[in-house]
Amino acid sequence: SVYVRRAVCKDGFAFYAPNVFSPNGDGENDDFEITGAGLEILALQVFDRWGNLLHAAKNENHPRWNGMVNNRALSPGVYGWVARVRQSGREGWISGDVLVLR
Repeated sequence: SVYVRRAVCKDGFAFYAPNVFSPNGDGENDDFEITGAGLEILALQVFDRWGNLLHAAKNENHPRWNGMVNNRALSPGVYGWVARVRQSGREGWISGDVLVLR
């Protein structure tokens, strides 16, 4: 048998955002990307621990981040992110953090 538990989605949006990725060029988990059924990412911003904006993407076909800033690989560590999203006719913001492993 299977037990399915239904939980309220964070801020009313159903999405998956990995908490770690490894942009090392091996073809696996090289980009940070947010996904979800019917989820549109309208804008994505990534910040360092001091709140400095490192990456901003909007109006793209599913924005993502490759762990680079100005063609320079960032050091391993935790980075914060915020995204403007649209799903099921609603718009809003979601946020979290992601660990970059090299």
